[in-house]
Amino acid sequence: MKDILPLLCVLVLAVACDQQNSDYHTISANNRFTDEVYQQIAEFQDRRDTDSLVKFFDHEKPQYREAAALACASVQDSETVGYLNRLLKDVDTDVRIAAIYALGQIGTDSAQNSLLYSLHIEDTIVVRKEVLTALGKCITEENYDALLTFEATDSMEMEGLAWGLYRAAIRGVIRPEAISVAVRFLHPSHTFQTRFGAAHLLARTRNADISLHLDTIIGSAMYDKSAFVRMASASALKHSQDPKVATALTKRIIKDRDYRVRINAIRAMRSLDSTSTEPVLMNSLLDENTQVAVAAAQVLSPNLSKLHSQNIEGLPLTTLHWRVRAILLGGMLTADNLNTSLIDKIMQCYDTTTNAYEKAALLTALGYSPRAYERVVTETFSTQQKVISTGGMRSLAAMRGLSDFPDELKPAFADMLKEACLTGDLAMIGTAANTLINPDYGYKEVYDSIDFLYEAKSKLTLPKDNEGMQSIQAAIDYFEENASPEVVANLYNHPIDWDLVSSIDSQQKINIITSKGTIEIEMFVNDAPGSVANFVQLAKDKYFDGKNFHRVVPNFVAQGGCNRGDGWGGEDYSIRSEFAPLHYKEGYIGMASAGKDTEGTQWFITHSPTPHLDGKYTIFARVTDGMEIVHQLGMGDVIKQVSLQNVAE
Repeated sequence: MKDILPLLCVLVLAVACDQQNSDYHTISANNRFTDEVYQQIAEFQDRRDTDSLVKFFDHEKPQYREAAALACASVQDSETVGYLNRLLKDVDTDVRIAAIYALGQIGTDSAQNSLLYSLHIEDTIVVRKEVLTALGKCITEENYDALLTFEATDSMEMEGLAWGLYRAAIRGVIRPEAISVAVRFLHPSHTFQTRFGAAHLLARTRNADISLHLDTIIGSAMYDKSAFVRMASASALKHSQDPKVATALTKRIIKDRDYRVRINAIRAMRSLDSTSTEPVLMNSLLDENTQVAVAAAQVLSPNLSKLHSQNIEGLPLTTLHWRVRAILLGGMLTADNLNTSLIDKIMQCYDTTTNAYEKAALLTALGYSPRAYERVVTETFSTQQKVISTGGMRSLAAMRGLSDFPDELKPAFADMLKEACLTGDLAMIGTAANTLINPDYGYKEVYDSIDFLYEAKSKLTLPKDNEGMQSIQAAIDYFEENASPEVVANLYNHPIDWDLVSSIDSQQKINIITSKGTIEIEMFVNDAPGSVANFVQLAKDKYFDGKNFHRVVPNFVAQGGCNRGDGWGGEDYSIRSEFAPLHYKEGYIGMASAGKDTEGTQWFITHSPTPHLDGKYTIFARVTDGMEIVHQLGMGDVIKQVSLQNVAE
C-alpha cells in the first residue's frame, strides 16, 4: 500500500490542477435547478433583484453564497459592491472567487478598490490568481502599478498577472513596460495560460511597440507548441513593418499546418509593403481552406491598385469561391471605380446567381463606385429578400463614404436615406440612421424637419427591434443635440420557464445538422439556465430548421439563428445576459446580442479561443463532436435541423 501512495498523490494533484484550469460549471446527473434554493437565486438574478440576492450572502451553506455572488456578476449593480466586500473574507475559497469575479464584472472604481484590498489580504494562490485577472477589468491608470509591479512567485499567479494585464490592455490601460512583461511570459517554460494571455495582450494592444522584441514574438509565432499561442503571436506581428517580420510571415508562418495561424499571418500582412506580400496573398487565394482564401482576398482587395497589372488580369475569378470572387471584384472596382465594364461584369454576376448571400456580396462590391448608385438603389428597394436589401443598404452607406462621391448625387442620396427610414424595415432603418449621424456628411443642414425619424421610430417596437431603435434614437439625439440622450433598454419581458429548465439534463446534448454535416453540442444549463431553456424551446419548436449561418468571420465565429438571414432578425422577446466564469475556447457557443440583456434567437460558435468576448456574451454550450464541420461552415450554409438527443444516448 505504501508503494502506491506517491502515485495516488500525483494523480490527485493532476486532477486538482486540471480542475483549476477547466471552466466553471457543475456536472451532475440532474441540473442544479432541481434544488429550490438554486432556482430562487437564479430567478432573482433573472429579475435583477439585487436586494433579494444579497440576503443569500449570509446563508449557512457556502454553495448558495457562491451562487448569489456569481448572480451579481450578471446583474452588475454597483450597489452590491459593499455586500460583495464581506465575501472577500469568506471561509470558503469558492465563495471568495465568486465575489472576485462579480467585482471584476461590475468594474467600477469601488470594485477596483475592493479587489486591491483582496490582493493585499488574500494568501491563497488560486484566489490571488483570480484577483489579478479581475483587477484587469477595472484597474485605473492611477493604480496600474499594482498590476505592473506585482511579483508573481507561482505559475498560477503568473497566469493571473498575464490575464490581468491583458484585460487592462483591451480597455486601453497599459504602459510600455507591460509589453516587456508579456514578451517575457512567451517563454516556453511558462504555462499555456501564461503564454496565451501574454500573446493576446501583444496582439490586441493598440499600436504596441514590439520593435525590441521581434525575435521572441516571431519565435513564438513559429514554434510554440500551442496553435492558439501561435495564432495570437502571429497577429501581434501586425505592429511591425520590419523586413524580418515580412520574411517570417511570408516564408514560414504562412505554411503553418493550422489554417487559423495562416489566417492571422495573412491579416498581419496588412501593415507590410504589398510588393513583399503580393505573391503569398495571391497564392493564398487558392488555399484548400476557403476561410484562408477569404482572409487573403480581404487583405488584397484594398491594395489591388498597387498590384502588378498582369497579376490582376490573371486572377482566376471563375474558379474561386463566390465570396472570394465578390471581395476581389470590389477591390478591382476600388482600384478603378469609373470602370463601367467592370461594373457591368459585377452586375452580370449578380443577375446570374440565385444565391442571396452572393447577391448581397456583389452589391457590396458595387459600393466602391458611385456610377453603380442607381442600380444598387433599385435592387435594394425592389427585392423581397432581406439579405439582399440589407447588403444593398450597407453598399450605399459605404458608397457615401467615398472621397469622390459626386456632389450631384448628394440630394438624391439624402432623399434615399429618408425613404429607407420610412420603409419600416429594421435593417434599412438602422443602416440609414447610422449614416445620418456621420458629421462629415452635414445632414443637419439638409433636412428641414426630422419628423421622418420619429415616424421611423414609431414603426419599431421593443424588445424585438432594440438594435434599430438604438440607431434611430441616436439619430434623433444627434439632430436635436440632446445633452442627455435617451437610453434604449429592454424591460424584463421573458421569465425563465423553470419547468423546462428542470427537465434538461446537466449534460444535455443537441445535434445541429447542417448542409456541411452534423455538429454535436453540450448545453451548460447550470451556468446559463435562461439561455439554455430559450435554445431548447426554439429547437423543440423547429425554429432554427431551414435557417442559415448568416455571418462567418474567418478564425472568429460562425453565427446563425436569425429569422431574416441578415443578422438583424429576432422575435418579440429578449432574454437576460448570463455571465459565469467561463471562457470562450474553441467551439464554445454564445448568445449574440445588441448589448446587455438583448439576447434572443441568434447564437455563434467560435473557431478558436476568443478571450475578448469573455464576460460580455453569454456562453451556454460547447461543441463536443463535429468541430471539423464548424471549421467548414460558410456564409449561407443551411441549418437543416436542430434536435435534442435522448439523455441515454
